[in-house]
Amino acid sequence: MRELPKSHPPNARPHQGARAVGCPPAIQDPAGPPLYPVRNRRYRLPHHGILAAATRVIAERVVRRLLLQEEGKALALPAILRFYVPLAMTSGLAMAVQPVVTFMLGSGRMALESLAVLPVVQAFSFLFRSFGLAYQEVGVALLTDRFESYRRLRDFGMKLALVASGALSFIAFTPLARVWFGWISGLSDELTELSIFSTRVLTLLPALTVLLTVERALLIHERRTRPITGATLVEVVTIATVCAVGIYAFDWIGVYAAVTALLLGPRGKPILDPACRQSKD
Repeated sequence: MRELPKSHPPNARPHQGARAVGCPPAIQDPAGPPLYPVRNRRYRLPHHGILAAATRVIAERVVRRLLLQEEGKALALPAILRFYVPLAMTSGLAMAVQPVVTFMLGSGRMALESLAVLPVVQAFSFLFRSFGLAYQEVGVALLTDRFESYRRLRDFGMKLALVASGALSFIAFTPLARVWFGWISGLSDELTELSIFSTRVLTLLPALTVLLTVERALLIHERRTRPITGATLVEVVTIATVCAVGIYAFDWIGVYAAVTALLLGPRGKPILDPACRQSKD
């Protein structure tokens, strides 16, 4: 009598000789259970493979439901005020320092010359500070929720700071400064000398502006605007203090004390740094 073929080899486990209908053929791995190709990949279905697949399905539904709930929340008035009021106070404080500096210049040495030169110097330096002020909008728009783009934005900001301060320094320390203040601005020789020295003091201000706006953009993106107000308050107090000490204590020329105060004013950065590190963490 003819013997029927054996469906399983001797001492074989059930999955070694047969597979379920519709399942892909198993790829035997001596180090563990068989591998099943799924979409050009190989997964170990026993144990952690099945658990991972089930966890993904469950978590996907929960995460989708939470995101929908978050998007459906209405923006309430208290949340708007918490975000807006510190920024409004920041702008107000920044504008309030100008009358204080003007008052001190009027009571300092070479008052008329200082009052005539300071607006010209500030307007010229603002041409280079504007690069940093505009970069804050770029940071707010391009920052991602997980801060993957923060490093690139920071690196570009550092390069922008070098370019802005470098361009201002190139003009301030070359004969181009006399061309700008003497010929284009139409200042006298005495006022031109005051303007050139004052501009040289402010050569680092564009770089500081870029660094501060990067950190402010990070905090605005995280909807944490209170540290910005605190840093601006420190800046205003520093400007007023340095200007008063220079004019009344050391009898400096008014415009020299003012530009020194404007350079040392961004001392609120130590307040922004811990807040930014906490936001990134």
